[in-house]
Amino acid sequence: MLELRGTFYLEGIGVSLDYEKGTTWLTIAAEQGYAEAQYNIGNCYRTGKGFKKDKAKAREWLEKAANQGHEAAKKDLERL
Repeated sequence: MLELRGTFYLEGIGVSLDYEKGTTWLTIAAEQGYAEAQYNIGNCYRTGKGFKKDKAKAREWLEKAANQGHEAAKKDLERL
């Protein structure tokens, strides 16, 4: 649920677009071990959405998600 809340703010779904709130909620969920949130945070760092682009942090979060079997994270790591 936390990762969904973050995604809603990042995309402006049903709420005002707010990168700060979105990345805050996603980070909380990612730190609790939710692979989807880890994947999304990794992509935020990769693309600069809500964070300054940071390849090292993107890799860190994508690896955490990939280690839990997240297939999209595995593919994004290959492209990174």
